[in-house]
Amino acid sequence: MQTPSLIVTSPYVRTRQSAEPTIRRFPAAPREQWQVQEFTYLAPARYRETTTADRKPFVDAYWSRCDPYSVDGEGAESFADFIQRVQKAIDRLWSCRSEFVAVFGHGLFLRAAIWRLLVGAQPVNPNTMSSFRDFVFATAMPNTAIIKVDLLANLEEARISDVITAHLPSELITH
Repeated sequence: MQTPSLIVTSPYVRTRQSAEPTIRRFPAAPREQWQVQEFTYLAPARYRETTTADRKPFVDAYWSRCDPYSVDGEGAESFADFIQRVQKAIDRLWSCRSEFVAVFGHGLFLRAAIWRLLVGAQPVNPNTMSSFRDFVFATAMPNTAIIKVDLLANLEEARISDVITAHLPSELITH
């Protein structure tokens, strides 16, 4: 396996734990922390100690409004802010002259990055928000899956692989 020129993790402990086997295997590889964490569109304090079922009506209402500038409360971000964060990470990847950057991030964030690479930097509006939501429902990304993205600088495009889970025991593949 090729040594990463850079290992990127989010600020969250679980992501750093996921990266740990790669860090141990390639201890000389530089590491950086980027804002590649999950999209928090519901205010965390408001939904503390709730179940997925408890939150479902609020999740559905958020996405039904399709207001990219709506912020649910403290600790939440708007869809527009989220996409800006995603674009910033993509721009950083494009500016890395590194051959191989391993990014350990979160499911919605990584799907947003892939979606953005596929559809391009469209303006954020209700239609693009709806398009992203459709993309999320159409793409499964199991925890600790690998997706190889080749940024082809000379063509200013990206080549994206299938979702790879062959490295995982079947009992660890979750969605």
